[in-house]
Amino acid sequence: MMDFIESLKKHKYLSLGALALLTLLASFPSIFFYKSMYLDDMGRFDLALNNKVHPQIIERNFLRAYIMYFGYELLTIKLLLARLYIAFFMVLSSYIWYRILVRELKAPRGFSFLAAIIPNLLPNITMIPSFLDGSYTVPGQVVSYLVVLTGIHYLKNHKVSFLILTSMLYLASLEMMDQA
Repeated sequence: MMDFIESLKKHKYLSLGALALLTLLASFPSIFFYKSMYLDDMGRFDLALNNKVHPQIIERNFLRAYIMYFGYELLTIKLLLARLYIAFFMVLSSYIWYRILVRELKAPRGFSFLAAIIPNLLPNITMIPSFLDGSYTVPGQVVSYLVVLTGIHYLKNHKVSFLILTSMLYLASLEMMDQA
């Protein structure tokens, strides 16, 4: 294990590859084995076939509606593609969190790697990414990690532009995760 952590220090892209691999392996059954759509996904599939965005979701979650709409469009092509779309956001969130911990907070790489991957390895999250509509918080998680990153840059540089960007991203993350 120590050799693996040491190799993370030497190779930039090895950490990204390992995070992606573990995320995909943890979600492997959800992505590749479940052959049916769950709960509201069939309704979203129907809306995508008719090139419509869910009207109630637009009213309360404008960004979420359009980010998830692309996933619903992928449902009309192939179920696997839609689930990989969510898995992409899972990998991206793990990588951003890893980089924040290592570069900005100077946390040890082994700890950072585990902290970045654990949210995707938790037991009983089998409905993410298999239930596309129920995975709507995953893109919002990416934005919330960007809030942390831009907030750290604001605290380091005291530039108003970082404060404004942090505030806008914070509002976007609240809206995307249905917290607003």
